[in-house]
Amino acid sequence: SSDLNDYFNKSDKLKDDFDRLSKDFRSTRDSYARIEASAKNPSAAGDLALIFNYMKTLDPGSTVREGEFANAQNSGGIPDKIKAKYNQIISGERLSQAQRDDFASQAGRVFKNYEAVKRVIDRTYEERAKRSGLNPEDVIVTFPTSEQAGGGGGGGAPKRLRYNPATGQLE
Repeated sequence: SSDLNDYFNKSDKLKDDFDRLSKDFRSTRDSYARIEASAKNPSAAGDLALIFNYMKTLDPGSTVREGEFANAQNSGGIPDKIKAKYNQIISGERLSQAQRDDFASQAGRVFKNYEAVKRVIDRTYEERAKRSGLNPEDVIVTFPTSEQAGGGGGGGAPKRLRYNPATGQLE
């Protein structure tokens, strides 16, 4: 029982570290999924959601709340031109379909970078788990990539990979 407790304590600690490092990926993945949905919804509400989630993609830690004006205090890592466009949308201006498509495309490129970082985190924690005598499944939760999610980036339930002891890989 003591060995089992030690195992769970080690795996919980490693999983907590993994979850902390994966937080921005999860936030960006969710924002990107909302961007894609909003880009297909040519409405004032859809435009606001699109720009809001684009800002969250650029700076997952920003504190802008949907519907409030973006300023220097609540959106530090977001470029001024994006803040200005968001504030214009709040004031009633609309995006063209070309602008919606451009934001969605740019967000896709940003999300791809987060996916690449997440793959490194997955590999790192898979190796750390193995070196610690843990099953990587007890540490790593994998989420769909944009391709696995139907090309769209996002949400959905996590895809559980299984550790194959024969290959030593998550599959």
